[in-house]
Amino acid sequence: SQYASQKPLSADVLRDRVAAVQNWLINNTPNGIPALFHEEVLSGINTLDATIYPQQIGQAGSFNTELAELKTLQTGIGMRKMGGILSLSPMVDVCRTPSFNRLEESYGEDAYLSAAMGTAFVRGLQQGDLKKGVGTCSKHYLGYGGGGDADEKELMEEILLPHETMIRLAGSKAVMPGYHSVHGTKCVANSEILIDILREYVGFDGMVVSDYTAVSQVPGKDHVEKAAAAINGGNDVDFPSGDSYAHLLEAIGQGLVSEETFARAVKDVLKYKYRAGLFDNNAYLYAEGHIELDTPKERQTSYQIATQSVVLLENNGILPLAKDSRILLTGPNASSMWAMCGDYSFPAMTYFWKRTDIGSENPHIVTLLEGLKSRLEAGSTLEYTRGCDWTESDVTRISQSGDPRAWQRRSGQRRVDSGEKADRDEALKLAGNADIIIA
Repeated sequence: SQYASQKPLSADVLRDRVAAVQNWLINNTPNGIPALFHEEVLSGINTLDATIYPQQIGQAGSFNTELAELKTLQTGIGMRKMGGILSLSPMVDVCRTPSFNRLEESYGEDAYLSAAMGTAFVRGLQQGDLKKGVGTCSKHYLGYGGGGDADEKELMEEILLPHETMIRLAGSKAVMPGYHSVHGTKCVANSEILIDILREYVGFDGMVVSDYTAVSQVPGKDHVEKAAAAINGGNDVDFPSGDSYAHLLEAIGQGLVSEETFARAVKDVLKYKYRAGLFDNNAYLYAEGHIELDTPKERQTSYQIATQSVVLLENNGILPLAKDSRILLTGPNASSMWAMCGDYSFPAMTYFWKRTDIGSENPHIVTLLEGLKSRLEAGSTLEYTRGCDWTESDVTRISQSGDPRAWQRRSGQRRVDSGEKADRDEALKLAGNADIIIA
């Protein structure tokens, strides 16, 4: 189960919940097998108080695989203490569609860079040993973000490359198919990519898990047919709550799924748990004592990645800012902590999914306005006004493909209240008296 779930709970409380569940399973079920708790870790652990690292598209701009590995090493150590054993990260889609609405989660359009960064992600998070590290999941297989229907050469040499590299070179043992279709068949039920390419060509021997609700989106008259199509196509686990796979016994009874296919899926999950040490007598399920997140070392790593991810533009004489300057800062991102948070960061995910604003103190996020104030040269002045909003309309166009829960949160619910007045006239008036305008 996804155990942090965008709820503002401390690491200690989440660990205590994990401990209660694991202890109950060990002592009250026939085989005493612990659960495989998972969470998102694209920008660090998706939980309260955890360090928020730069988004993956920013990290790709650093070209620094050593820092990428250090980031996930730190993430994995903290998450394992909390009881997390599997992550649904990283996202290594080679994005060939510039307007893809999840491009910032990726490493961009270059297959080699995506492979290098994804492999570093695995090495850091898993620590070379699933019994002490956190397992990675290569997603969204294959060609989410563009390229799924590319010709064979591009598909096999570029789109597949990051997934294949993570599996062959770094031992990633979980794969998540995308919501999309390849050659007309939904990825989560697509034997061409899950069996022919993944199992037989790449040699993958791990666990295939669906994206949330993806199995229920497979064509079929009911959950029985959807479940049969997915498990026969090579998918092992139905995330998040097994709505379709709950009907697998019916599918077996109707002759739609063989017992051998059902056993394969069960064995893949048990094999993953075995690799993670969950069958060991002294299995590492969680840490005792207080768990500290967002340590100075983690903060320093995040800062290093951020400074190396910056895209530099040609300086046409503006920098350095002249002393005794009258500076105007304006715009909807100037005093917004939301501008600093991509998706899969805890504040953004909590606001979007739970409609809960936890503020900017968990951890504290420095806005551009705050940063400029702290570095203002003596003799210079800084004025600020919001000036405008992100949009003047509540209507947001969003594709119905993907997670249907996102579609349910469409228009009217996707804007963040700034708590400020956006006064265009005030901004124009202040601009007339400014030496420098940062918009």
